[in-house]
Amino acid sequence: MEYAATCEVCSERFSTGEHDPLALPCGHTFCRDCLARMINMNRKGFSCPTCRRVHSELVLGKLPVIYKLLSVNMDEAEIEQICESHGDKLAYWCQMCQTSLCGLCLFRSHPQDHDVIKKKVFLEEEKRVLKEDIQAWQRDMEINNKAIMQKALTAIKEFYRSQTYLSRSKRIIGELLPEIDGISTVAALSDLQTKIISLKMVAEAANNDSCTQEESTAAGNETHSLELEQVTGSCGSVENVDGRRATVEWYAGKLQLSAFSENPSHCDLLLKMPSQVFLQLSIGREYLGQVTIQPFYHLRRAQLFAAMCMGTFGVSYAGSPFRLVQNKGRPREYLSGGGYANPRDGMLTNQDLMSGLEWDGEATGESRQGAVLGVIYGNGVSGFGICSREQVGGTFKCLFGKVVNGIDVVKAAVRHHPVSEVVITKCGLVFPDIFT
Repeated sequence: MEYAATCEVCSERFSTGEHDPLALPCGHTFCRDCLARMINMNRKGFSCPTCRRVHSELVLGKLPVIYKLLSVNMDEAEIEQICESHGDKLAYWCQMCQTSLCGLCLFRSHPQDHDVIKKKVFLEEEKRVLKEDIQAWQRDMEINNKAIMQKALTAIKEFYRSQTYLSRSKRIIGELLPEIDGISTVAALSDLQTKIISLKMVAEAANNDSCTQEESTAAGNETHSLELEQVTGSCGSVENVDGRRATVEWYAGKLQLSAFSENPSHCDLLLKMPSQVFLQLSIGREYLGQVTIQPFYHLRRAQLFAAMCMGTFGVSYAGSPFRLVQNKGRPREYLSGGGYANPRDGMLTNQDLMSGLEWDGEATGESRQGAVLGVIYGNGVSGFGICSREQVGGTFKCLFGKVVNGIDVVKAAVRHHPVSEVVITKCGLVFPDIFT
């Protein structure tokens, strides 16, 4: 019955309005919207999608509506609106009994002194109250989110400031120890003791989380607070995906990141830059899941792939459908895609955005499950593939990454037909455990 109450062209359920079930002279039924488009596209006549009989000079307004199909499609919500006792529509709501009533219930059996209103009015008022409650909740969440973000930023700033001072203190301590051995007079000993006491006081101020700047000032430590703000130096380093590192410095009350280098200065704190990327796949409104990929960044294809996941060139894989499944059901099966919307006309394209992309030679790799490979569609036009079924002894011409999580999502996409309905809805970088 579900099939009989659905338009065979658009698969939408028949309903009053654009999806009225209209019968053609051949007896087959389609919705008003689909028939309107077929008539407009073929003024001289068109073939019935079911029996292929040609119909000419049809007038949409004269085609009969099959009302029986509309009644078949009455959903549960509509059925629940009918009074079981009297068969009339439950159009009223009793505020005291908290129940629905039809007109006959209201006049025959329901207490006359109860507060009864139209159900439509009740629903609209309840929806208004519920919407206001959710909107207030949303505003509270936004305020809380801003407060949390501010606390996080403040904590990060204080962490780096303290880390900078502690690194500087370690360096000074390393200089003080040899200085002790060189003391030969009481005056020199006294000067060094005073210096150490002063440094310890500043260190305590830097590490005392409960001591605010106002409390330090009230305690007479204005000089120490000032010195903390004036601290300059390295407080950590960031490691890029190629192994090079950049120094994080605290300067004039702000953080700054130096250029990546093969030989950066030593720092106790090391942060990892994101190296993995993700693709979130969906079919229509159905979310399939996320695929996490580790690109091999020494290859330009991997660099291009990561740049497309991040939108570095102004376009990304977000919104891109997959093209096809190669070798489906056989060894060396892989899901193929990699298009993006051309910013000039919005059309899907696979035009390469980088030159010198590897192919064959050292880029060749084994056709294992989870392998991420380059796919060439034409001259200067390429994409990527994800292997879902390995081939023992087989190879790919350009292997530039591997799936580290989500191969089951790839297999689900491969099973779907047509695969062009599988779309990359979101993509980007995956942050690792950054502190090491």
